[in-house]
Amino acid sequence: MNYKKMYDNLIKFRQDKKLPSDVYTEKHHILPRCMGGDDTKENLVRLTPEEHFFCHKLLCEIHPEVAGLRFALISLTWGDKRANNKLVGHFRRLHAKTVGESSKERWKDPEYRDFIMSFSIGRVWSDDVKEKIRKSILEYYASDECDFSEISETMKEKHKSGFFDESYKKISEANKGRKKPDDFGARISKARMGMKFSDEHKENIRKNRRGVGCGERNAMNNPLTRDLVSQSKIGRKKVILKSGKFIMVKKEDLYKYTLVDGKYYE
Repeated sequence: MNYKKMYDNLIKFRQDKKLPSDVYTEKHHILPRCMGGDDTKENLVRLTPEEHFFCHKLLCEIHPEVAGLRFALISLTWGDKRANNKLVGHFRRLHAKTVGESSKERWKDPEYRDFIMSFSIGRVWSDDVKEKIRKSILEYYASDECDFSEISETMKEKHKSGFFDESYKKISEANKGRKKPDDFGARISKARMGMKFSDEHKENIRKNRRGVGCGERNAMNNPLTRDLVSQSKIGRKKVILKSGKFIMVKKEDLYKYTLVDGKYYE
């Protein structure tokens, strides 16, 4: 029996006919990692648990000399020699559903969230780890399994339920007094360049701004904001920088700058 042909045909079939996003699937390495396979998009395919189990059975037949393939198959069957692909598929779906539901319930508990977050607070990540995380996120967003509409709906529900309220407060407190990078504005502008809003997003913006004049949206229209800005300028003079921007400098420090036609320059 040509096991190699059976394996290749199954992989090609699933690459050409991808499974719907609402179906439970498992990630399979076309070239197994124990044989030098990597985690690139080209080497991964989404399979049903039955197909996943069957593929590993075929790989063991194709490469009987590779011990890692046998260990992988044993892990899929949980050590039960009598297990078959239908049985494995049933229990893996049941396990995934149970774990997912229990995790959602646990995450609603503030104590549990604090406990999980405590492992990351104060932890210093190496540049190599940061780069791996960044690449994995970008690969996920570029993959077919990423459904932005589903992510959007999930985030909307979490915002409505106040799921992020506590997190936002903590982020706000942590960022107080933190100096932003000099190129922060440029980076935000670059990230938003070419961004397209959905019709729903545009309509929401219109609804929020309807009946509100341009002047009313200005932050300086707030008396408290005007007072804070006024206080920050008392006893200071504007100094124009080489970049074209300006800063407010105390009068006793103006000797560092050049006065030209009543204006101070860097």
